[in-house]
Amino acid sequence: MSNYLSKSDFKLARTCPTKLYYKKKGYPSALDEDQYLKLLAKGGYMIEAIVHQIYPNAVHVSHDKGNQAAIDETQRLLAEGHTELFEPTFVSNGKLVRVDCFRMIGDTIELIEVKAKSWDSTAEPRPTMNKKGTALITKWEPYIADVAFQKLVLEEIYPDHTVIPYLMMPDQAKTTTIDLLHQHFEVVEHTRPGSSFTNYAVRFTGDADELRGNHFMTRVNVEDEIALFDSQISDETEMLLDVLLPELSLASSPLTSKCKSCEYRTSEYDASGFAQCWGEYGNPEHSIFDLYYGTQLQNQTGNLYDQMIVEGKTSLLDLDESQLVTKSGSVGARNVRQLMQLTNTRNGSEWQDDELNRKMERLEYPLHFIDFETSSLAIPYHEGMRPYEVVAFQWSCHTMQEPGGTVTHEEWINTEDVFPNFGFAKSLSEHLGSKGSVLIWSPHEKTILRHINAQMKKNYFTDAALTAWLDETQLAGGLIDMNKWCHDHYFHPLMKGRTSIKNVCDAVWQNNESVRTEFSEYASVDSAGNSVSPYAGLKPVVVHGKEMDISVGTDAVTAYQSLLYGLDRGDTQACDAIKNGLLTYCKLDTAAMVMIWRHWGAEGA
Repeated sequence: MSNYLSKSDFKLARTCPTKLYYKKKGYPSALDEDQYLKLLAKGGYMIEAIVHQIYPNAVHVSHDKGNQAAIDETQRLLAEGHTELFEPTFVSNGKLVRVDCFRMIGDTIELIEVKAKSWDSTAEPRPTMNKKGTALITKWEPYIADVAFQKLVLEEIYPDHTVIPYLMMPDQAKTTTIDLLHQHFEVVEHTRPGSSFTNYAVRFTGDADELRGNHFMTRVNVEDEIALFDSQISDETEMLLDVLLPELSLASSPLTSKCKSCEYRTSEYDASGFAQCWGEYGNPEHSIFDLYYGTQLQNQTGNLYDQMIVEGKTSLLDLDESQLVTKSGSVGARNVRQLMQLTNTRNGSEWQDDELNRKMERLEYPLHFIDFETSSLAIPYHEGMRPYEVVAFQWSCHTMQEPGGTVTHEEWINTEDVFPNFGFAKSLSEHLGSKGSVLIWSPHEKTILRHINAQMKKNYFTDAALTAWLDETQLAGGLIDMNKWCHDHYFHPLMKGRTSIKNVCDAVWQNNESVRTEFSEYASVDSAGNSVSPYAGLKPVVVHGKEMDISVGTDAVTAYQSLLYGLDRGDTQACDAIKNGLLTYCKLDTAAMVMIWRHWGAEGA
């Protein structure tokens, strides 16, 4: 039997059984990623390598030759008396699991699932459950379900053993005394013989004894969590096996508001799994899924979207204004934005209220438009830091000295393997000074400056001028959020229900010729000769013949991690290419803020 229900199948398909068919058939998915980018994500590869050092006697099972070879090797190692294994593969009644860490101690089996998700061992109540311990916190359910599925398989194989399930995660209550720990991990690329598939191995090259005595991982027994929905997991598994065996079938699942976030709702609509489910109802010019916070609309009898979908009403224009109210029938704060969006989408009109202009006029020049790029790895970057403590590695600033005046640009980026936060803040403070107004897009920059200020005090970093800039001028609390202004005072139908800087910039770019002229460096066209947004026109960074997109914040984080910790570490040419890509992306973010400002001001509609 080769068509197994794997744990990745289970995790995906329990959200919607139809997805199992699309996954097995290889439909394009938003979850499709380069294996190397997956490796870098959140530093998970380093976490796994640390766990390998914590259990030095465990033998690693190879998967280079496929599932069946891994199954056979697992059984061989167990028969030879090896009772601690990394990534053993087990099969039972059509189900296949690869266990991160398996330990057999007498008639007890420790099932250890390694995650890069953080845990706070000092938190009360447990982060996974509500205060009464009667239900899981929603964000933890996928992790617990993953372990529960593996536990189910092992209990079938070893009915005379007690299987104890654990999650092993970075503990935010712990720090490390090892500085630059990430330097002690090496990523190695290799390709299977006769295959184009590239795999990656990670080796820890530091002092294993020191790491074992000074790690920041915690092992959490999740028996109580699994007990909350043990029978549910069993029922879901049987249902999915019926879809998979004896032959793969297409499960019939109801169309609901949850389909908005379907992984198979991709840009190529006609080739997507979403299109197969939704047909002619899935691609109206203005979808109900475009409405600001629309999927959360509730009326007296349930979810409004779910009722509309049953009736075949999937266009935003099918909504009635009277439906955009709270469950009690009153018009709430979100409803105000929804009503404005619906009205202006119907009319094809741009909306900007007078209060936006008044707020713009009250600002003191010069205007500084700033944007930060930051990273937070599961691995503490430096001695004394905790898992997922933020590192600020880049800022960009466009400055306008007077109304309607030209803009200048300054930037800063760290590409050295040092703790950058204080240098980051120092360079920013020296550039901005104390005059003028500072604008951001989202609260991220406020949070980062507050965080750096706290780090300075915690680490006894003495810089009177910088402390005064952060404390006395209260900059971290006085930044002006243009995204909030946009939410309250501006809308264009091309933005749909979103106020991200990319969506707003695109709407402005398509509708303001003077902006396109001033920022002509960002002008580009697609293969059909149509003008595209500056973000869509960003060219990927090419490193060793492979393309690396840097067009959203998560791309920037991955690129930075690749530069300092990945395969490209130490490669001058590759690092220069990545650095230039990061500078280009961050510069566009602040340029976009200026474009939007211009449009809202004298050049606005």
